Amino acid sequence: VGKHEGKDFAATGTVFGNGEAYFWDVTNPDSMLIIDTVTVDARNVNDVKISEDGRVGVISREGASNRKNGFVILDVSDPYNVEILSTFNDDMTGGVHNTFIYENHVYAVNNGRKYDIINIEDPRNPFRVGIFELDTPGHSIHDVWVENGIAYSSNWHDGVVAVDVGGLKFSEKDRSDVQYNPLLMKAGQGSPSDPVKLAEMKDSKGRNHSAFPFLSQSTGNFYIISGDEWFPFGMNNLYQSKPSSPRGGFHFMNFNDPDNPREEATYMAPEVGSHNQWVYNDILLAAFYQGGVRILDISGELLG
Repeated sequence: VGKHEGKDFAATGTVFGNGEAYFWDVTNPDSMLIIDTVTVDARNVNDVKISEDGRVGVISREGASNRKNGFVILDVSDPYNVEILSTFNDDMTGGVHNTFIYENHVYAVNNGRKYDIINIEDPRNPFRVGIFELDTPGHSIHDVWVENGIAYSSNWHDGVVAVDVGGLKFSEKDRSDVQYNPLLMKAGQGSPSDPVKLAEMKDSKGRNHSAFPFLSQSTGNFYIISGDEWFPFGMNNLYQSKPSSPRGGFHFMNFNDPDNPREEATYMAPEVGSHNQWVYNDILLAAFYQGGVRILDISGELLG
């Protein structure tokens, strides 16, 4: 943005720390530098998101001393001089674990139960416009990701849930790849202020921690890739910064028929635990707790 156009930057949060978010100049991968730090009242800054235009950032807060958690909105147009614009903590005392910025709205996972939808068109004056929460017994949520007006949430036992928050309904005149997402055949009724559930797939083991939509460039199949988070040996060591030996993998859910999704394939690394994923074309970047990052070819038919 502006005088920094052409440079590469990154932002990271912190856990079990002093409520800090770090901003980095990573233009030279061999000499990455912290160029600014934002400190807020929080034990954990679990998540950092940047708007598509690179001007607005959001950092989540958990464990604030006054329990006013929520999230903080930042002006990041100059990564060397990041400015706090506002905070939003209304009805968010339980903490915000993850966020997503999409079309001037923040989707904030609130208290592990729901996600609130906050208008940030004026980032100094945010206000809530909607809420999406399941009605199943004991429901909970970990993450939400928004793409093409569809919000994909990760809900542990309730699995992945796709919600219309402004998806444009499929048009035969628009033959772009994005329109082959079959969920858009059902979209067109929802908005940030009136989210509408489109499809879901349960997770019988209760490990659904992340979800990412994937339209296969080689086959045209549409998947939601579900990532596990599982600590079979408990989490005590994690809180003590000791090896906790998590496990889990990534599950490829075929949503060609949104009313009858099915799991077609799984990628597991038995000795390590999955955490997050990202897809670019037919390449999966799979992140693991103690296993680093694996770059996987996911082209062609996915079976087994």
